[in-house]
Amino acid sequence: MHIRSKEMAFLGMMTACFAIFVFLGSIVESSTLFFLSAASFLTGIGVREYGIRTGGVFFLASALVSFFVGPNKLYCMTCTLLSFYIYMREFLFDKIEEKGNYLKKRKLFLLIKWILFNVCYIPLLLFFPFLFSFGEKGKAWPWLVFMIGQFGFFVYDKAYDYFQSFVWERWRKHFPLK
Repeated sequence: MHIRSKEMAFLGMMTACFAIFVFLGSIVESSTLFFLSAASFLTGIGVREYGIRTGGVFFLASALVSFFVGPNKLYCMTCTLLSFYIYMREFLFDKIEEKGNYLKKRKLFLLIKWILFNVCYIPLLLFFPFLFSFGEKGKAWPWLVFMIGQFGFFVYDKAYDYFQSFVWERWRKHFPLK
């Protein structure tokens, strides 16, 4: 794996932006989810511009830097999970892209993304229920949080698609990528 100096400089700056977004998510409590999502979208840029291997190194470096810099480790873990989802989504997209029929690929990709999200989300519900304040309402709240999470998945996924299709495509001409 040979990384040129422009790639290394660009990915280093994106790692710094990743850490800044995680830090801002800890400071500006009302916009935490926005900043953590923005940080995870940077993982998608790294993977799409430089490939799976280099994007994976960027993902690991960004996660480690955010754990060192971020004041709230819970937000660092959340951002790492969101970034892991984006990384695996891009990896699976590359694998599915090689297959046949477009309509079948699209449905299969949506199903795999949904399963991947739940592989990350359900363990949080089961093993870390204190992350979601269920209160004293009983057993109905975990199901409500699960359903809200499913809705959140579709919103997050569509936001990522919009970011890659419209925002990044407009901005990328201003950066020396290759």
